[in-house]
Amino acid sequence: MHTINVSTVQEVLEQFRQDVVAALRSEGFRPPAEADTPGNHYQAVAAWVRLQHRSVTKAPRLVRRSNELQLRSVEPAVQSALDGIRAEFERGDDLTHRLSRQFYKAGFNDFLFNSFGIQHIHLGATGAGIDSTNQHVMSGGADALLFVMIKTGEVYFLDVLDHHVFDSPEMSKSLVQIVLRNWPDLLKPCELPGVVRVDMTFEDAFRKQKAGFTTAFEVDGKFFIRDGQVLDGKVNDGKRASCTSMVVVAETNRILNGISRLVEFVEREASTLSELAESRIGTRPTEFKLMVVRAGDVVVVREQNAAIEFFHDGKNCGLLPR
Repeated sequence: MHTINVSTVQEVLEQFRQDVVAALRSEGFRPPAEADTPGNHYQAVAAWVRLQHRSVTKAPRLVRRSNELQLRSVEPAVQSALDGIRAEFERGDDLTHRLSRQFYKAGFNDFLFNSFGIQHIHLGATGAGIDSTNQHVMSGGADALLFVMIKTGEVYFLDVLDHHVFDSPEMSKSLVQIVLRNWPDLLKPCELPGVVRVDMTFEDAFRKQKAGFTTAFEVDGKFFIRDGQVLDGKVNDGKRASCTSMVVVAETNRILNGISRLVEFVEREASTLSELAESRIGTRPTEFKLMVVRAGDVVVVREQNAAIEFFHDGKNCGLLPR
């Protein structure tokens, strides 16, 4: 019987962990310390997924401004910055330099974004600031921040507030109210139908969310619950840092499960697959040394010696055509 040795799931995942960490560093990101631990492929992949989750793709977007922002009186310098940022969104410029100063820390969780889908934009001049790793030029800082919700073809300018919003349940609630009053459909995916009462105020729910718990919250008589978070935020001085969104957790698990299922498929069908490989390369391989080469909607692993590739699309596994 023709025996085919196949890389184990753990071997493939460990190589993938190393590749992900190396790729993050090569692109200027700082992986979380846990991702450097052999066998901790989950933290490495979660770091990569977290970055995709909060990144802003370069694409032209229609800018919509809330009534509250249009009625707000701002200083001429702030208005000029808002006009410039609007032009950047409309052109489809790279907006990374205006995002959180923590952007390049792949272990960082943005609480407002994870909890409410709201991101903040720095108003300072391009190239006048630096990120928290001290390696990347960012836009300059200012007291005022623009809070937005960014979708595929549109961006919603909510309000201009200061940095206190990050610790203020009242200010955070005001942003959610602006979304609800101007574009209620943006919150439809997290609305709780049929609910008429919750036990906690928004402010109490905000504090629970800050601690990592999933809670329902009420705004203007409507009830919502955002995707949960896992209790993985570090605790310092009795306060828990922001936790990972369940959106990131679910995508990370999907990728890792897809890799595992694909490796198991290759192992289970090794004899048949080796015959197919022989028809391509002229010789029957004696081993399948696998490595992950793609981990998006479709997971692809490559046999390194014969350079043949196998796929898992979420439902089916198979041999990729040339």
